[in-house]
Amino acid sequence: MEIQQSYNSVERIKRDFAGLSAWRTEYLASQLADIEGLKSTSLPLPEESRFTTSLAISNNLPLIAVGSGSYDTNLFFVEAKHERNRETELKIKAFFASRFPIYSLSYQDDFLITGTERGASILYQVSSSQLLQNNQGEGEGNNGGGKGVVKCIETYKNKAAKSVETAAPGNHIASRRVGCVAFCLGTISTDDGGDGSGGAWRVLDRANAKTTTFLSCLSGTVNVWDINRNSKAIRIEKMAGQPIFTAEWSPHNPYSQILSGSTDGGISILDLRKKGRGIFWKMQNDGQGLAINDISWSPFVPYWIASGGDGGVVNIWDIRFTGGNKMGAGVDVAAVIGKNQINGTVTKVCWSKSHLDLINTGSSDRHYRLHNIRIDETMGYTSRVVADRTAADDIGSIVGLVSGSLKDQEVVFSLSDCGDLYTHVMTDRILSNIAIHKKDSEKETKVEADIYTRRLEEGALKALDFVNELLNGNDSKESDQEILKQVLSHSAQIKHLCEIFEEKPELENNLLGRNLSTDSKDTAEEDGAPIAAKSAETEFLRDMRHLSYGLPPGYFSLLGKTGGGQFEKARERLNVTKLRITLQELVAEAKQGEAASVKTWGKLVQQEERVCRGIRLQPRLFDPELLKDLTKIVLARDCIKGLVMGKAFCEIYMEMEKTHGAVVRSQDLAGLVHVLLAPTIFDPDQQQPTQGSTPGSSVSLENLQMTQIREIIRAYLLRNPILVLEMVNLEIKVQEAVLKGGDQVKVADKIITHMKTHASRIRSLVPSRKRPPVKDTSGNADMVDSLDPYSPATVTISAAATRLYLNALIQMRSYDVYLSNVKFWALHHSPLYGLPLTKTLLKQTQEVVAPRFKRQLDVVLSTIEKEPLGLEPRIYRDILMKIATTLVDACVDLYSTLPLSSSSLLDYFSKISNSFYSVLDALVSHSAENKLRASREVSPLINALNDLLSSSNSRSASSPFAIDNNIKSSYIVISDCIKQLSSYS
Repeated sequence: MEIQQSYNSVERIKRDFAGLSAWRTEYLASQLADIEGLKSTSLPLPEESRFTTSLAISNNLPLIAVGSGSYDTNLFFVEAKHERNRETELKIKAFFASRFPIYSLSYQDDFLITGTERGASILYQVSSSQLLQNNQGEGEGNNGGGKGVVKCIETYKNKAAKSVETAAPGNHIASRRVGCVAFCLGTISTDDGGDGSGGAWRVLDRANAKTTTFLSCLSGTVNVWDINRNSKAIRIEKMAGQPIFTAEWSPHNPYSQILSGSTDGGISILDLRKKGRGIFWKMQNDGQGLAINDISWSPFVPYWIASGGDGGVVNIWDIRFTGGNKMGAGVDVAAVIGKNQINGTVTKVCWSKSHLDLINTGSSDRHYRLHNIRIDETMGYTSRVVADRTAADDIGSIVGLVSGSLKDQEVVFSLSDCGDLYTHVMTDRILSNIAIHKKDSEKETKVEADIYTRRLEEGALKALDFVNELLNGNDSKESDQEILKQVLSHSAQIKHLCEIFEEKPELENNLLGRNLSTDSKDTAEEDGAPIAAKSAETEFLRDMRHLSYGLPPGYFSLLGKTGGGQFEKARERLNVTKLRITLQELVAEAKQGEAASVKTWGKLVQQEERVCRGIRLQPRLFDPELLKDLTKIVLARDCIKGLVMGKAFCEIYMEMEKTHGAVVRSQDLAGLVHVLLAPTIFDPDQQQPTQGSTPGSSVSLENLQMTQIREIIRAYLLRNPILVLEMVNLEIKVQEAVLKGGDQVKVADKIITHMKTHASRIRSLVPSRKRPPVKDTSGNADMVDSLDPYSPATVTISAAATRLYLNALIQMRSYDVYLSNVKFWALHHSPLYGLPLTKTLLKQTQEVVAPRFKRQLDVVLSTIEKEPLGLEPRIYRDILMKIATTLVDACVDLYSTLPLSSSSLLDYFSKISNSFYSVLDALVSHSAENKLRASREVSPLINALNDLLSSSNSRSASSPFAIDNNIKSSYIVISDCIKQLSSYS
C-alpha cells in the first residue's frame, strides 16, 4: 500500500510539472511574439447588447459588414482606409436594425446574405456607393434617412434533414438558427430543373460572373440556393448528425465543393458535381468528438484545410488522404498549429492570403495570433506565434476573423462577441524577421527579404542591378564571350534568384475521388517512393518546403493583379539569363552519349518558344554558336522540327539586325546555315572519293575545310540574307515532300514545283542584290554570283535539295531540263565547276541522263520511220521542244563522252520536224476542218519556240558568267522551223 501511494505521488508530481511546463510554454509564446511589429486598430461598435456574432468583408473592399444577435441595431457597415505599414483607419458608415437577429453573414459584390432565426436566410442588396459617400458616421433605422442604402430582396426558408439526431447529454441542442451562410465564389447552375436531386451540375468560371449561389446551414444540413429563386433550394444535403458551426465554399475552380465542421468534431466535404450522396471526404477531429468551431480552405493549395475547435489547436489536413473507417477517424493530421500556445479554444481560423506558411487564429482568450509554420533541415516543422494581440477590450472571445487586401498589403479583421472590431497588419518588420533564406550572400538575402515581405518592386530593383552588372560587364569593351563566361560563372546565383521570383503555377483542384493513402491507381513511383506509402504529414512537409519559398501558387491570380513593371522586368530578365545557362547545360549533356541526346532533344523542343523570345530580349546571350548546337541536336531526331527551329532563329537574327546591328549580324549565322543546309554543295560528296581535284579547275574545291565552307556561306549572307532564308524555306518544303512519301511521280512533281517556285522568288531578289557596306575580302563573292535564278539547280547551296530536284527531273523524263541545269556545273569557268558535287552530277549525266534521252529520241525516230502518221501532234510538239531546249540551253558539246552532241541533236530535230510537216500536210489536204486543226496544233509549238529563243537571249545578256558556246546554227534551224510551222497557222 505504501509503495502504491508513493508511486501515485510521483505520478502526480510529474503531471504537475507537465502542466507547469505547458503553462510556461504558453506564456513564453505570447511574450516572444512581436507586438510592436503588428499594427492594430480598434473600433468599438455601438452595439448595446454586446452580442456581435459575425463579420464579413466585401470583395469590393473597403466595406465591412458586422452582424449582431440583438433585435435592435444589429447590422453595421464600416469603411477601412489603409496605407502600407500604417495603422488602418476604421469608420462606421451606417448601422441598421434588421427584422431578425443576425447569426451569420456573407458579403459579395452588392449582395449581403444573413443567417437569422426560424431557419431563414435573408438577402439584402447594398448600395456600396451610397455607403461610401455617407460621411455622417452613422445610419438610420428602417424608416430613416438610410432608406435605399440596404434593401431587403428575398427570404429563403431552409430545411433540416428529418434524420437529424436528438442531442444526447453533453451535446449541442439543434436550433432553428442559421449558423452559417456563404456565397459561392463562382457561379453554379444545374441542368436538372432545380429539383434538388443532385443531377448534372455545370460549374462556371468566376470570370466576370455575378454571384448567384449561396449556402445556408441549418442544424446538420446544408441548403444550396440560387438567389433568383426562393421557392425551393437547388440542393439539400445532410452533412452531419450534429449542428454545423461553420461551412465554406472551396476558393478553387470549379468552386463546387463545400467544407463543413460540426459540433461533434466531424469535418465533411461535399462536391455538388457528384450525383446522389455528394460527400466524398469525412474525418473525426482527434477522434474525441471535440467541436469544430471554424474551418478554412487554403487559398493557394486546394487540398489543404485548417480546422480550429475546442481542442485549442489548429489542425491542418491533406484531403487527398482519407481514413479507413466510416467517419475517417484514421486520418493523419498533416500538422498541428498552436499547441501550448493558445490559452483557450480556437474560435476562428483563417489562412493568410499573401503567405502560404502563415495562419491567423482567434480564440476564447480574446487573443488574435499570427502563426508561422517553418520546415527545418531535417524535414520537421515548428509552429511559432510571430504576432499576438488582445483583440477584445472586455471579456469575450473572437467570433469573426477574415483576411483581405488593402493597398497591396494584407489586412486581417477580427471581431469579438462584445463588439470590438480590430484590424491587424503584418508590417515589414514582422515579415523580415521570419523570411525564408536559403543563401548567405548579402544581395540574395536582401532580395529574399523583399519578396517575402511582398516589397516586390524593391526586390526587383536589387535583382535587376545584379543581372545588369553581369550582362553589361565591368568594361564596355568586354566581348560577348567574356560576358557570357561571366554569366555562366554566376549560374548558381541566377538560378536562385529565379526561384525567388517564380510564381508557382496554380494547383489543379482534382480532388473528387482522389485518395493517396488507399487508391491503387496512385501506387506508382514518385520522388523515389510509392505514393501509397506516403503519409499526410510527409507530403505536407514536402509541399510546404517547396511552395512557401518565393511566391505561392497562383499568388497574382488571387490578388487579381500583376507584380508591377519592375518586378515583371526583373523576372523576365532573370528567366532569360537562366534559360541561357540551362541551354548550355543541355548542350553539354547531349554530347555525353546517345541516351543523353534523346533526353535533351525533348527538352529543347519544349524550349523553342522561350529561346526565340530570349534572342529578342538578350541577343548577346544567345550567340550563333549556341543556336547552331541547339538546332543540330534537334535535327538529329526530327529533321523538319530542326529545320523550322533553325529558320526561326535566322528570321529573328535578320529582323533584329535592322535595329541591333552592333550586336546582331546575319553573317555570323554561317555555322547555323551550314547545319541547316548540310550537306552543302561545298561539303565532300559521300558517294565520291575525295582524291585529287577536278581536271581543269584552277583551285581544288573538293577538300575544303570547315572554316572555308563557312566563309563561303558568310559571303552569301553578306550579299543578301534573304537569299539564304529562302534556301532554308526550300529545304523544309523539299524534305517535307520526301518524308511524307507516297506515289513517286507525285513526290517528284512536288519537288520540281517547289524548286521552280523558289527560283521565281530568287528572280525577284537578284535584281536588288547589292554589295554590302562591309567589304567581302574572302574572295568568295564570285561563288555567290553563280546563282542563276533561271536554273533551279543553282539557286540553293543544299546538295540534298539540288540532287533531289535533278533526280525528280529524271523521274519525270525531263531530260532537257536536267541537261540545261547541269551545264552550270560543267562549264570550266563557272564557280560551280570543281565543287565536290560536280563529279557526281557529270557522272549521272554521262551514264544515265544522256543515254536515256538518246533512247527516247531513237524510239520516236524509229516510230516515224515506220509510220510517219503514227504519232499524235502532241508527241511531236513535246519531243521537238525538248530537243530545241537542249540545243539552246544545255551546251551538250561541253561533255566529251556524251552519246549526244549538237550536230546529232540537230539531225534528230530535222528528221522529226520534217515528219511533223508531213502530218500537218496530210491534215491540210484532207478538209477545211482539218486545216483549222493543223493551225491549232502548231500554234502552241510556235509560241513555245519563240519564248525559248527570246528567254535564251535575255538570260545570256544578264547571266552572272559568260557561256562560251556557239549556238548560231541551232538558232537558225529553230527559226526556220518556226517559219515553216507558221505557214500552217
